[in-house]
Amino acid sequence: MSSNVMSFWTPCRHDIFLCRRHVARVLDTDKDILFRQSMTKVEYYTRVTIRTTRAGGAFSKVGETDCIPRGGVPVDAQPISPNNFDGATISPGGWTFSSQVVQRPTLWQALEAQGGSWMWEQMSGDTADMSWLATALTNGTVIMAADGSYNKNKSTLISGAGWIIRCLASGKSIQGSAYEKASCASSYRGEMLGLLALYATAGMAHAFFNLRKTSGIIIGDNEGALYQAHRKHKRVTPSSSQTDIIRAIRAAKYQCPEAKLEKRWVKSHVDNLKA
Repeated sequence: MSSNVMSFWTPCRHDIFLCRRHVARVLDTDKDILFRQSMTKVEYYTRVTIRTTRAGGAFSKVGETDCIPRGGVPVDAQPISPNNFDGATISPGGWTFSSQVVQRPTLWQALEAQGGSWMWEQMSGDTADMSWLATALTNGTVIMAADGSYNKNKSTLISGAGWIIRCLASGKSIQGSAYEKASCASSYRGEMLGLLALYATAGMAHAFFNLRKTSGIIIGDNEGALYQAHRKHKRVTPSSSQTDIIRAIRAAKYQCPEAKLEKRWVKSHVDNLKA
């Protein structure tokens, strides 16, 4: 992820795209402090070079605060080195605006900001406060399951998926479902869509709650899909099956490199078996 661009591979229902996060960079000319506001926080910087103008120069990150000061001057700030905003250089901007307290987005808003918001439209359960998921991942009490859906007799263009994430300790859970309409629809694609939802949610939880070493279980009834989703892909060739979904899962895993998510295969249609 670059300093202000996050990519998320969106399945065939929409074109693959990059979603830009709007980041405000403001200079407090009275105190000579640079503020950088993202969706989740405000960082502030102090000057490290002798300025030649009131607005230009180099700054170093000092810490975080709650809001941008009133009357600050918007500026064009660039990282002192690629993808590293520990330091920044700026040039003058052009207008002032009132201060605003940064409202921390919800986990779902953060997911939607990455793209593919259609996947999160049908969520239910304990969705309001997702801190329970952070606790479950940290304690290793989270279990996640997904299943695909495809019925060629009704439509050859629709793949669907449903998933559930549950904490075995607290009993809290969320459920979701989504579908896409595409010429590449299949039962296998439906399975992969469900697994993408699980990895995307887990990955965002790590980034959103700043988690490190975590663990959990992912369950599915398609061994091939579980294998593809779980394996470490250094490179995904264009000719690979479900390339867009595999790349999206890989991107989600980058957000939780230290997570140990165990995959477990279960038999399909076990609800049809009589005791």
